[in-house]
Amino acid sequence: MKFEGTERYYLSAELGEIVNISISMEKPLLLMGEAGTGKTRLAFEIAGALGLNMEEARCKSTFKGEELCYVYDTVLRLNDSRFGSGESGRDINDIWDYLRFGPIGRAFLADDRRVLLLDEIDKTDSDTQDNLLDVLEDGSFIIREINHKVAARHRPIIVITSNAKRELSDPFLRRCFCHYIPFPGAEEIAIIVRLHFPDISADLLDAA
Repeated sequence: MKFEGTERYYLSAELGEIVNISISMEKPLLLMGEAGTGKTRLAFEIAGALGLNMEEARCKSTFKGEELCYVYDTVLRLNDSRFGSGESGRDINDIWDYLRFGPIGRAFLADDRRVLLLDEIDKTDSDTQDNLLDVLEDGSFIIREINHKVAARHRPIIVITSNAKRELSDPFLRRCFCHYIPFPGAEEIAIIVRLHFPDISADLLDAA
């Protein structure tokens, strides 16, 4: 399984090499750089080019690593125990009916290999980052309420992005393949514009 770029995404030789090393070594790829340099877009292009489904998490400062794996809906179960589950099909005695899997859980439980995007990981705190890397490195997590281990059926292709708004921890950086995508120069911008607008005139391109 090799990513060779797409017709609508400019892939430098260096970036293409590190993407494929990450895929073959099954190790997270951490992409850093300014907003607008194509970090997030790359994950979607990899999925499209390789014919894989995507699981995506847009990280927030309030995120905890566990909720990206699963959430146990205690409120819904309590409500069902008091008022009944009606025609929902939920069984109050079956905790699995009250577990909701996040993007990591869905990627691990899928019958096919997927691309897992953790976007703007720098918005989370260092403890969350380190906990996530443990989960991603081991390819498993524990549902604490029932002490059940969920192991990845197929290790996903993991793409993590950072806008460097907050420094990432050293353990986190050591366990990823890291690549900084610089803002493109004039020649690269011209190549990118032509990918999206192949019929653009030279005069308009120069003016832009």
